[in-house]
Amino acid sequence: MLGSNFSIMEKALEGATLKHKLISHNIANVNTPGFKSYYVPFQEQLRQMINQPKLGLKITSPKHIHNSGMKYIVKQTPGDTIGARVDGNNVDIDHENAEMAKNAIYYNLVINQINKQIAIMKYVDSEGRR
Repeated sequence: MLGSNFSIMEKALEGATLKHKLISHNIANVNTPGFKSYYVPFQEQLRQMINQPKLGLKITSPKHIHNSGMKYIVKQTPGDTIGARVDGNNVDIDHENAEMAKNAIYYNLVINQINKQIAIMKYVDSEGRR
């Protein structure tokens, strides 16, 4: 169970990292004529991965690695979205900055959860002695 929690948190960090890179790419191209922004709905994709039926494989050792093989799908924002400019660029800098802030909070939340899981493991490993 703990291994799958770490696997999910690992995928969450991968998605948040990818989202950060895409937002940075969008912001860097805010003045590029014709540029269409990119996004990754990684939280939806992660939710689907968690809810998909599992294969009947059994992990018999904590050293076994569970690898879902999940790859996030990057999408391009359609050009006819609200906020598209005359030059064809559809990057909304305010939206990108807000998404960057939300993503940073999400990333830090996942890191905190990982740290808590590690602290619990250390406590259990020490048999409750500090």
